[in-house]
Amino acid sequence: MKKTFTRFIAFLLLFGFTFQLPFQTVAISGADFSTNILAARLQKIFEGHVGMYADSACTKEVVLPLGSRYDKDTKYWIQNPYTGRTFYGWQCYIYGNAAYNALFHEWVGHANSLHHSERVKIAAGIDRLSYLQFKLAGVRCGAYIRTTPNPDGSFNADNGHSIIVLSYNPSKITVLEGNADRNGLVRVISREWNDFSNAIFTSRGRVLCHIIQPTKDYYDQLTMSRCRYCGEIHTGFFGQLIQAFHNFFLFF
Repeated sequence: MKKTFTRFIAFLLLFGFTFQLPFQTVAISGADFSTNILAARLQKIFEGHVGMYADSACTKEVVLPLGSRYDKDTKYWIQNPYTGRTFYGWQCYIYGNAAYNALFHEWVGHANSLHHSERVKIAAGIDRLSYLQFKLAGVRCGAYIRTTPNPDGSFNADNGHSIIVLSYNPSKITVLEGNADRNGLVRVISREWNDFSNAIFTSRGRVLCHIIQPTKDYYDQLTMSRCRYCGEIHTGFFGQLIQAFHNFFLFF
């Protein structure tokens, strides 16, 4: 039996067969893309702890390491670790929002009620993105991209794609995405700029809706050694008062 199995493996290798493991096998680390707290949060996401839950109470975590899949037609919940509020969604939309929330403690949604995040100054409605645009606009690691089929770039909840930017250079861009293959795949992928625009815009009949990222002050705190925004959930008047004291004594 042992010899038969060995011969079978040798046969596969001889004729060029390969095994596709259930999870993404290329070694990726949060430290590849950022530093300090942000790098640690990225690492947790890569390991599967993106903050998606199967229940509205957010007690049943859905662990999704790179290369895994989730049911794209199932509703999932996330909870903001700073305010305690919960939100829900499906497909790439909930994964993208979960990842952004895990990184920056904010729900993007329609991008209408942002607290410590802001819109990147790249015009909605365009169907190409480039290194120069990103560089001039100061796009940061963790930025959230949303696409839409609406020509004016307005938000469309039923048709669009949500992506998290990890890094970029003049040649390529690397992103994190859920439901990447329309079948729930979670992956990190690098593409040349033209291929990236074709993949998220042209081939899908979509344009840019918005790019959201944390303010510079908030982002810098996560990439420095100390962070005023990294406490536990504090809600209500007294909870916010506790958080205010926490922030004060952390820096003074």
